[in-house]
Amino acid sequence: MKSLRKGKLYQGIKTTVITLMGVSILLGGILSYTVRHSLALEDGAIAIPAIKSEVTIKRDQWGIPHIYASNL
Repeated sequence: MKSLRKGKLYQGIKTTVITLMGVSILLGGILSYTVRHSLALEDGAIAIPAIKSEVTIKRDQWGIPHIYASNL
């Protein structure tokens, strides 16, 4: 009787651990995807019709953006 109860307890713990690992991996993937897609664009060009002259954004070694634009 004790070994049957011990086996069910072991199986329950095993199922719980595997489920928690699966949920953790899934949440980690969702978090990674969300963070990567919420960051600002670092390379490339964007055309905005309201801006008539060139605007340059450069980042320093700490990632702080510096905006350079002509004033017309």
